[in-house]
Amino acid sequence: MNKLRNLFLTLITFTFITLITGCDSKENAPKTAETDILTVDTSEIKGTPVTDNSFSEFDLSYNVQKGNTFLYKLTSITDELQSLRTDTVQEMRAKQQISYLIEVKVEELEADKTMELSFTFKEVAVEGSFNEEKYKFLSSTKNDTSVEDRFLEYQALINNPFNARIDRHGNIAELYRTTKIADKIIELRKMKDSINAEQKQAFIQDITDGALRPVVMQLFRKLPEAKVAKDSTWYFPQQPASFQIFAIQNTHGFKLASFEKSGDNTYAVIDASLISKSELAPEAKSNGISMKNTGYSGSGKLYFNIGKGVFEKSKTSTTLTVELDMKAPPGAPFSSAKRKQKTNTTNILQLVK
Repeated sequence: MNKLRNLFLTLITFTFITLITGCDSKENAPKTAETDILTVDTSEIKGTPVTDNSFSEFDLSYNVQKGNTFLYKLTSITDELQSLRTDTVQEMRAKQQISYLIEVKVEELEADKTMELSFTFKEVAVEGSFNEEKYKFLSSTKNDTSVEDRFLEYQALINNPFNARIDRHGNIAELYRTTKIADKIIELRKMKDSINAEQKQAFIQDITDGALRPVVMQLFRKLPEAKVAKDSTWYFPQQPASFQIFAIQNTHGFKLASFEKSGDNTYAVIDASLISKSELAPEAKSNGISMKNTGYSGSGKLYFNIGKGVFEKSKTSTTLTVELDMKAPPGAPFSSAKRKQKTNTTNILQLVK
């Protein structure tokens, strides 16, 4: 079971998001050039501020119709540097870009505007490096056997939809139809006979909550339930993230910077921020570990298209910094160790059509 969980964790290597869905057929993959999916548009939407009182009390909520279909590109770019200093220095550098084309369809719309949505990952591209090793994977083309084997999980995710029920403020009521994603991964890894029913159920739950839910939250972010206006602010505390040695409590902050018109579209332009507090575990402290400059920082800009009733574009950047000093245990060939980590993650969402 540990092996299965480790395989799954390779799918969720970035904290703000990682995504999945799939079936092994590529016949219906969109005819997207490699450069299209790996090229990222980081430009801002330029608009003219709305200066009248049209939005003095605005209900910022999702407003879609049954049958609406949206195609999103979601990209995560991660750059991580780790070092461990004892009597020598060991360093690890990893860079990775993962881009996904995700089709979202409004299957049903309830009376209170709760949405039943289907999510289908149409294409995945991965490009990166680990120290000196470079790698690349494109789900829409035939890759070398060694690359195919390395990214079997991604092969399993294409054109294999799952569903979500989300209310108009972005609260996720449930995620379902995720079992077949787990089945495909298990089949491709030839692990069907090595796990029991209880282990499989735990794996399905890992996929649902650990990978798919963060993806859905990137496309359909939680919105305030109270009406807003220019300069309104709101905050969403997150569940504490535990890293064994320390824990981090994050709060996502938002400010409605302006309402702007660009062509025929009107946008609510939102500034995002990240407030972070870290705490060293008591057991770590008693074992001679100290911590400084540890936590998250982040910012971003989001564009909510009022006419379409969904987010059209967003760019968020976070930095995780970790600095730990450790006393060596008795018998170790060194007296102390210092570990540093800096991980920069940029997530970019774009409504393609």
